[in-house]
Amino acid sequence: MRITRKRITALVVTLALLASAGFAVVYVVGTMRETAVEQKLGEILKARINATLVPQLEFDGIDYQQPKTVVLRNVRLVADDPDAAGGSVAIFQADSLTLELGEVPRKGRPLVLASLTLERPTVRLVWSESAGKVIGFSDLVAASPGEDAVPVSDALRMSRIALREASVVVDTRRPGTTPTVIDEITTDLLIDPAAGGRYRLALELDRAPAMSAQIDAVLDVDARTFTFADSAIELAMAREQDRYLPQSVQELLAPYDITGDATLTLSGVLELDAWRDSAMRIGLELAGASAVFGQYQLPIERLKVFAVSADQTLEVQRIDAAVLDGEMRGDAVIRLSQGFPFDLRLGGQRIAIEQVLGVVEGESPRFAGLAEFQLHAHGPLAHVGTELRGEGTLEVHRGRFARMVVVSDLIDFMVSGGNLSRPEDGRPAGRDRAEAVFKLRGDHAYFSQLDIAGSWFAMRSRGKVFFNRSLAMQVNGGPLEKVQDVLGPIGDVFGAVTDSFVAYRVEGAFDNTEIRMLALGGLRGAPGDDEDDLPPWTPPLIDGPADGDDEG
Repeated sequence: MRITRKRITALVVTLALLASAGFAVVYVVGTMRETAVEQKLGEILKARINATLVPQLEFDGIDYQQPKTVVLRNVRLVADDPDAAGGSVAIFQADSLTLELGEVPRKGRPLVLASLTLERPTVRLVWSESAGKVIGFSDLVAASPGEDAVPVSDALRMSRIALREASVVVDTRRPGTTPTVIDEITTDLLIDPAAGGRYRLALELDRAPAMSAQIDAVLDVDARTFTFADSAIELAMAREQDRYLPQSVQELLAPYDITGDATLTLSGVLELDAWRDSAMRIGLELAGASAVFGQYQLPIERLKVFAVSADQTLEVQRIDAAVLDGEMRGDAVIRLSQGFPFDLRLGGQRIAIEQVLGVVEGESPRFAGLAEFQLHAHGPLAHVGTELRGEGTLEVHRGRFARMVVVSDLIDFMVSGGNLSRPEDGRPAGRDRAEAVFKLRGDHAYFSQLDIAGSWFAMRSRGKVFFNRSLAMQVNGGPLEKVQDVLGPIGDVFGAVTDSFVAYRVEGAFDNTEIRMLALGGLRGAPGDDEDDLPPWTPPLIDGPADGDDEG
């Protein structure tokens, strides 16, 4: 069940119920002996709360301290676990919860608390994939159809909330990931009674060297909004720090061993009832970072991303990165609707591709060159592995390609077949060139042109390169001497001369390719030639939330 404007914010409702149920009976049984008061108070608390909430309240002891204080020990809210028959989840627990009344409760007036103190509280947001909800919190309060919720500020007023070593745990139960944990939160939230339902959160966290945060926000419990002033979270990204990240992000980063110093900044209004309508300004900066892709490493000297959200759209206005001694710039738009369709434009120049290799000292890299590219990609983020579309171009100059994976296998095959001879004399290094034109088609890129002119060999290719590091290409190749007298702009001359080259079919994984010679030359019937361009992706006609709406 979603939180709507007919429902009071879940956690505040719980606190209001605890407070009102507790202090309503304190004054009824005030003439009883203290132990009898505590016993009776405990019975009434559990009865009232458990009749109103779907999760059940449990605690191990209660201490009534006259005249206006109640302390609950080992407090828990326990919900049924839809993923385990007969199982349960403690969605909230605290070593102790202390309620101090500000004034005697009066009919028709808000319940006033001087303070609420939580010792070692933990909130657990556990996502159940089978039930499609956050366990316990998605249906926290028993439904009351047709009844408008009373504004929280009309039912409850608090002057101070004290958190002592608090924790928030977010568990999406994704295999291979650990729950996200933000812990050791100790702070006092001071509330201005004149502000009604507005609660200011001024929070500083210091988990040096792993994490730090400065949060300045205002929670409006009536409007159900969080308004962030300039707030920042700094994180030293490394696998031992993954617990601070959402599990979906952990899952994305883990295969690439991404490290570096990340800073996230936030300002604006977050709508709790309709997060897609939030008006936010978001900044992300990454410094001194790297990502590993198998045997390759991508150093990222600097990455800056700035985005704004409004009208159910996240507009990434700027992507600015310093990568491999070059630079990349771009922008993007993400629609916050079914499937999260996106549109990305990205370009790069002067990118030194050899820097992705781990080079043994004293040896030259297996390939090199300065790359420039343009990329336009679009599709649904929720299904990017199958529905990705786009197109792009790539140029590499001042290169060395003869020892590059797949290219070196092709050269060896042509030499062994007598169709190419290695030069005995030294040839100028760093003069190879390449040009490519491609389209993105789901799980692969289709190259309508992939041309390489080395210092003593030439190749013209067309076909498919899959994102799982495999390929299916058709290649024409041979000695550069056949075209060197007329070689001009590389894309203009290859088509006229490569019919005289031998044709090859290249298939398989990058590091285990199968190469065979074709009977006919030319580039006829290359893999992917018969594939139609994919139409623009459109979301399925399904009423309901965007993918992952209810995920905690």
